[in-house]
Formats: sequence, C-alpha cells, structure tokens
Amino acid sequence: MSLLRTLATALNARGDLHDGERAARRDRRTNWVVEPAKGFRPDEGFTTLFVTACDDLLLNVRIYGSRTNRALPVVCLPGFGRTAADFHTLATALAADPAGPRFVVALDYRGHGQSEYDSNPDNYGLHRDARDLWSVVRALNLAPAVFVGSSHGGFLALMLARSQPHAIAGLVLNDVGPVIEPRVLLQIKGYLGKLPIPRDFKEGGELLRKVFGARFPGLAPHDWTAFAERTWREHRGVLAPDYDVRLARALDTNLEHPPPTLWDAFEALASVPLMVIRGVHSTMLTAPTLDGMLARRDEIDMVVVPDQGHAPLLEDPKLVRRIAAFVASCDAADGAGWKSSAPADRPPVAQQARVDRLQERRFAQAG
Repeated sequence: MSLLRTLATALNARGDLHDGERAARRDRRTNWVVEPAKGFRPDEGFTTLFVTACDDLLLNVRIYGSRTNRALPVVCLPGFGRTAADFHTLATALAADPAGPRFVVALDYRGHGQSEYDSNPDNYGLHRDARDLWSVVRALNLAPAVFVGSSHGGFLALMLARSQPHAIAGLVLNDVGPVIEPRVLLQIKGYLGKLPIPRDFKEGGELLRKVFGARFPGLAPHDWTAFAERTWREHRGVLAPDYDVRLARALDTNLEHPPPTLWDAFEALASVPLMVIRGVHSTMLTAPTLDGMLARRDEIDMVVVPDQGHAPLLEDPKLVRRIAAFVASCDAADGAGWKSSAPADRPPVAQQARVDRLQERRFAQAG
C-alpha cells in the first residue's frame, strides 16, 4: 500500500483512535509497562521503559525528569526514520528547567531506535504509529500534555488533536503543517536505508554532511558527528542504521493522486496553544501552507530557524529556551495545572526477559 493511500485511510477513519481505545479495553496488554534492567541507560539523564502496543509489540520510551510536580508533561515525537534521541538536548533542558522542571517522554516508534521491529513491514506508517502513540499516552497516564512533533511526529499530534482533543494542552509543530509535500517524501525515500554504512561516527558525520549540508549549512563538524550518533547505532564494533531499513517500503508513493491534507485536524486546535517552528530552507512547511495556517488562526508562536532545513534540530540554546517558555505558557492556559485524566493505577510490569531478547533481536533484524 502506498504511503499516500495509507495516510488517506488513517486520516479518513476518524474513529480509529477511539476504536483503538475500545480494543485496549478488550486487551489489557496495551497497559503493560516493561522496566528494563537497572543501569540500562543508552545515555545519561534519562531512564527507559517499554510499553506494549495493542498487538503486544514493545515500544521504547525515554523518561526525563520526575512527575512530582504539577507542571504539564511533555511528549516528544520524532520524524519518520528518526528516534527519541533527537530530543535529548531539549528533553534534558525541560526536565532540569529551574523555573519549572518537566516530566518529559520521548517515543521510539515501532521499527525505530530501541523499539521492537515489526515482523510485517506493512504495519509501518502513520496509521499504526497513531494507535501506538495513544497506547503510550494511556499506559503512562500522560493526558493532558504538551506535544512536540517533528515532521511525522507533527502529523501524529494533529491526528491525536482531532480524535482525542482532551489529550493535548499545547502543541509544537516542528517544520510541519497540514499539507504533506510529496517531493519531501521522495527525498526521504531516496536515502532512508540506502546510505552507506560508515566505519565510525566521524565518517558517518562526513557522509551526512555531503547529503544534507545544503539544508544545514551552519552545522560544525562536531554537530555532524553528533547527528551520525543519532542515525546509526554501534553493536560489537559495527555500525547499523538505528531503524528497520524496511521502513522505506512505507514511502512508496503514487504521485498521480495528491496526498490528503490535515486542515480539519489543524482547525481542531483552535483553542490549543500552538507554536510552529520552520527551517528557513524547509521544503516541507512551504510558504503557502504557512500562510494558510496563519489565515486560520491569529495566535501562533512562530519561530524561523536560520541555516536549517527539514526538520530543524532542536538543540540551539535560544531555540530550546523559546520552546521552554512556550511550554510554560501552556500551564497557565491549562488552568490549575496538570492533572491526569487517565486512571491513576500503575500498570502491571511485564517480564524483563522480553527486553533482554529484544536487545539481541534488534541487531539480528537490522542485518
């Protein structure tokens, strides 16, 4: 099935997330949370949980900060082929913000990062990711929250805004709007799973610079190396893509039919605080789309990032502070502060052995 057809199915089936919720009630596995072994920390500053999707697949979730305060939690959603690691700088800053520390969750979609790969690659894409997102929100009692979505993650947030409006107390759309640009999907398809495997991260950074340098002319060599560390993973001295290379199958497009738009979902955000970030070299969030967004609502916190394209890296200190200020404003807009609308009981914990098996299986699947 082409990506455009998949998107059309997902966007036209307005009750899908509600159907997923009903399925979750029938199958309590949706609420399982798997706690990995103590010390399983791919990086410092966060802990890791696995949430089971409605089909029992394990989804990796990074957890930053504590839920002891009443500030709204933040949910970070990466782009297609990207992982929770893209939000490490932002999530760390929000969790340690002296003005209001946050509980921050960053998700790896199925087939991405530390999450389990799907045995059926036809399950990859927006439709299934939307149901997985709702499984995570329910399992971790996150609603309402402020969502930060980059590209694909922004589309998911828009879908959630339409189907579960109570879940969103604020939204940051990183270089994405209601119109999906086919040429960008073709660009992603051109490199996803097709880049040469570098010998090390430094070589990987140079490779990424050659491919994306025109879109990100301001990045220094160490920035490209860090980008490589979020694109490949190392296992036993060998690098591999940090995603299932079969994801590319979801990007098969039929350009004879225009992709569906998300204007109705955008309009569902009329009373929700909204920040829009655009890279000045972006080909996804185009000027006509941005004009349409501004025409439909007056109050948009707009940020244009110089020297970056699709999608801007959320790492610049000024940009991080701007996002933190927006998130804080959502607390005031939400009223008395965060109070989960989901059940307060802690979900049951699944067996650690499943996580142990997952770690080895991920690398076998990557090969």
